[in-house]
Amino acid sequence: MSDGHVNKRIDDLERTAKRIERKLNYLEAIISSPRQEHETGEDPQQATSEKDDSAQRQPALVPKVPPTPSHSNQSQKPWYKTFRGWKTLFETIALPFAIGYAVVTFLQWRDLRHNFEGDERAWVKPEFAWNSSRIFPEGGDFVPGQMFDGNVTLRLNNTGKSPIVRSKSYVWIEILDHNSAPTFSMPANHIASLGIFIFPDSHDDIEVHRVSPDGKYFDPSPEELELIGDGNDYVVIYGATIYYDRFGSHWIRYCEWWHNTDPSVVARGLRYNSGPCWEFSADGDGENPFASATQIQHN
Repeated sequence: MSDGHVNKRIDDLERTAKRIERKLNYLEAIISSPRQEHETGEDPQQATSEKDDSAQRQPALVPKVPPTPSHSNQSQKPWYKTFRGWKTLFETIALPFAIGYAVVTFLQWRDLRHNFEGDERAWVKPEFAWNSSRIFPEGGDFVPGQMFDGNVTLRLNNTGKSPIVRSKSYVWIEILDHNSAPTFSMPANHIASLGIFIFPDSHDDIEVHRVSPDGKYFDPSPEELELIGDGNDYVVIYGATIYYDRFGSHWIRYCEWWHNTDPSVVARGLRYNSGPCWEFSADGDGENPFASATQIQHN
């Protein structure tokens, strides 16, 4: 091959290399700045074709559009000109009233239930006969001419409207000097009685005796009976009864006292220290009648 032919080939290769270089520069300009126009001096049709091919290879640009704010019209208005604002206000105001109404309704329901129970439940009224004749006073604490002989009868009257299905009674008797107060000692040995079914307007009688420390019944001595007859001594009976009806358990504490009411004894003007009996007497619900009795001293 001649030198002229070789030089011609070299020139052709140099021109081809320059064209390739220009195309690479064009592509680089498109990639770095898609909107920049090329200035390569090439044929416009060829440049347009190359630009279209490059545009087809690039990913589509998605415009970033900010989301439309929710309730855009309402957010531009004051709260008192929107339905949601008034709704929130009414809910805020109504909530305390709803809570108050619920509390009042509950209290009324509780009072109605308490009143209904108080009207329909069983009630125990104790009465006492102070000798073996078992004569109970009517409208008073004493029966004229009645004399204590050591035998006391406790009568439990059901004055309520529900039957008593079960009861337990704990009773104690003391003979005291007229200056002495009841001891409320409730020793281990005392009268304990169990009863069942006392219907409304009915009663249950319990015989009560004095109990010795060894658990035996004993009657008053002749000396005690003489002191009682003269009015120097008096008799106290105290205790409690727990009873059950359809509403639950209830209790009553009682303390009663007796002295000779013969006119000759009354004329002496003796005072009997029986005031603590009034403080001991009480009633309530539950099964522990002695929980609130500060006078009780268990031996």
